[in-house]
Amino acid sequence: MTKTTGRFFQVIYTLVVIGSLLLWVMQDSVNAYWSQTYHRQSPLAKLSRYTFWQQGGDVHQYLLEKMSMLRWQTLERSVAVKLAAPEAWQGQQTETKKVVSPPAAQANADVAEAADKQPVELLSVESIEQLTKHNQPRILRHSPLWRADDSLRQWQYLSFLPGKGRESNQAERKALKPPLIALADNAMLAHVLEAAVPQQTVNKEKITTQRLMPQSLTLSRGQMVFFAGDSLMQGVAPHVKHTLRKKYGIKSIDLSKQSTGLSYASFFDWHKTIKNTLDKHKNIAVLVVFLGPNDPWDMPNPQGGKYLRFQSTQWEKIYRDKIRQIIQSAKQHNVQVLWLGVPDMRKKKLNSGVRYLNTLYRSEVEKAGAMYLPTQFLLAGKMAGYSKHVSTEMGKTVAVRTNDGIHFTRAGQQRIARRILSRIAVKEN
Repeated sequence: MTKTTGRFFQVIYTLVVIGSLLLWVMQDSVNAYWSQTYHRQSPLAKLSRYTFWQQGGDVHQYLLEKMSMLRWQTLERSVAVKLAAPEAWQGQQTETKKVVSPPAAQANADVAEAADKQPVELLSVESIEQLTKHNQPRILRHSPLWRADDSLRQWQYLSFLPGKGRESNQAERKALKPPLIALADNAMLAHVLEAAVPQQTVNKEKITTQRLMPQSLTLSRGQMVFFAGDSLMQGVAPHVKHTLRKKYGIKSIDLSKQSTGLSYASFFDWHKTIKNTLDKHKNIAVLVVFLGPNDPWDMPNPQGGKYLRFQSTQWEKIYRDKIRQIIQSAKQHNVQVLWLGVPDMRKKKLNSGVRYLNTLYRSEVEKAGAMYLPTQFLLAGKMAGYSKHVSTEMGKTVAVRTNDGIHFTRAGQQRIARRILSRIAVKEN
């Protein structure tokens, strides 16, 4: 054997070893891709009965968790620096307020300026009950309080102008323009207004407070939030977790896993995972589910045989059963459910599929008395439908979707995170 031939075989051997290691570690992703692309079992799935092969999947999951933790710790350090030296971005905040200040009366401008100086707060159960009890006309500011760092962008709910007469408040309400949205006799602001009437001042006579009042999920300190979902949830959950932990000391469990859904239980069984997690952690109070983009395809028939055609009667029956099973498991553990709808996708076929899935989610979730939270309008542009960019309340255009037309940018993740937080109220012990 010549020296050149020996080197050739060394290269081949090295490539084979590296390729085998990659397949061993990335087996879950390979299995998911194969099943969802060719709608049949991956050839690698036969190796799952061997313990050594299963350990490769465990290594992959461990590495993903470590990378996610490291990335979030880096973000937290960045936030800490911003909080420790607010003068670094104070000028940006002042300049921004000049741009977005509405052409309202001077009194309203003073109120808005005072509101901006308030700390960022989530609305607590106590504040809701207190405001509702006294039933005083209020004006609530719909203000994102944009900061230099995206991680500090949280929705702020502020009530002000207390004790004034109804006629006075009505006059002031008419003077306010977006991003100031006026509501009366209610301390809860429906985020859906942002999409439904983005350029109008809300009129109490046309929209009743009952219709505006969103359902909210209550948490007490010491309870936990459980996040279940695919790669979309992997981007959104950390933002919600961060706010709940920093603001209220509430811990969360995030088991979101990329390439998962309800169609391929042999790859990842969400019902089993959720049930086992609820059995293990008795202090979970809220389950947040965000699934869908991996599901609008033919699915394996639980009885064996050919795959079930997507949207067929049998396919829909089985898929609805899977939704019901998850909600039922949560109910058995006295856990509140918040199920997110899937936003529009760029590809027409995928978009048509997730819109169909949304009808199933809404139907089963609302039938069970749980909370369904649509997200389409939240990431839509001026026209309904998919949009890579949206306009903020300050008139700035930001990208909310990545180039693949499926996932979210950081700004998109935070928009959905704020929507989730708007439905959670923390009860002080």
